[in-house]
Amino acid sequence: MPNHEETFLSCVFLDPTIMFKTRLSDYHFYKTDTCRLFKAMQSCVDLGVKIDYISVGDRDPYLDRKYAPMIADIAPSAANWKFYEAYIVQDYQRRQLVKIGTRLQDIGKGDPVTFIGDAERELLELSTNNKTQAVKKISEVGAETVARIQEREKLHGKIPGISTGLNGLDLMTGGLQDDRLVVIGARPSDGKSALALNMCCHIAMVEKIPCGLISAESSNVEICTRVICSEGHIAGGRLMTGVMGAVDLQNLLEVGAKIKEAMLYLYDTPNIKFSELKSVARQMVSMYGCKVIFIDYIQIVQWENQSLPRHEQVAEISKGLKQLARELKVPIVTLAQLRRDAEGREPEMADLGDSSQIEKDADALLFIYHPKVKEGEAEKSLLLVKKNRDGAKGAVRVVFRREYVKFYEEERE
Repeated sequence: MPNHEETFLSCVFLDPTIMFKTRLSDYHFYKTDTCRLFKAMQSCVDLGVKIDYISVGDRDPYLDRKYAPMIADIAPSAANWKFYEAYIVQDYQRRQLVKIGTRLQDIGKGDPVTFIGDAERELLELSTNNKTQAVKKISEVGAETVARIQEREKLHGKIPGISTGLNGLDLMTGGLQDDRLVVIGARPSDGKSALALNMCCHIAMVEKIPCGLISAESSNVEICTRVICSEGHIAGGRLMTGVMGAVDLQNLLEVGAKIKEAMLYLYDTPNIKFSELKSVARQMVSMYGCKVIFIDYIQIVQWENQSLPRHEQVAEISKGLKQLARELKVPIVTLAQLRRDAEGREPEMADLGDSSQIEKDADALLFIYHPKVKEGEAEKSLLLVKKNRDGAKGAVRVVFRREYVKFYEEERE
């Protein structure tokens, strides 16, 4: 009795255009004969040769000449080819799960973190039915690209990505867009963690979009305290001392209710290794539905191979974050420390600490700059967009209120 692989290939003989529409590759096939026949059909497509049992036999001299004619007569119609395709994918997924389980049983003295990370990546690929990317002619991508642009036109000026809560920044960058690596650079205590947390709160509390924050610098309790400061407009000093008035207490109750409903997921650990970071990010996306991941901050993440010079470790981490954004299909926003000599002046891309690879990998790169102000005045700050692959570069005027750990748009302060 014919199996699903043979019936699918029979459908291809009846309708060769299926080869242009299927998501299958040769590795999806379990039987040697069906795999050889599929590869022969692919060869016919590549050469522009009509797919029939004679031409596929010419493509593979080791293929039994009687096999292809036998397969060609199995299916009465090609109408149900997607049904057979789905079964082939499911069988392939089952085989891969068995392989993953077998490898995990045989880790021996290997590094468990590495095995877990590899297993998570493979499981995520299986769950999303990822197909190995192939070289494509631009005409194959054109229709999808035009459709995406038309969808943006329907937005009537709305940003295509996730809003940061700062309109000026959204208009310049289009928001936080899928597959992108966004880098926020600043000197210590200039507010890069505050800015990232402000964005997280807007995404999770206002936009109601699940958001993940992986912090190697601050504990979850410290992060939550800052959320209470910024979202409750309660000065950090009053929270620390417990000397709060009636308005503060009312604000505390209100922000507590907002936190209870917020779709903000936190993970804190000092000296986090990059393999662990990847594992946590995958969990945040697959288990909690996070649509954006924030990382605080890139230079504090540890690379597995500690024998490398530090700048090479940071370069590998930067490239890894770029790949992770594409793998997970979400924006990844990472904070980055600037070099000491950037203190007191407008920062440039070359000021990124430890590795120039960060500026190369970033799709969008913005810096926090605080021009000097008179004592007692609110800090009139600038968010400097120094790199933006798909949009404009420039400055966004904001106000930074340190007591609230909060950035405001200048006109809304």
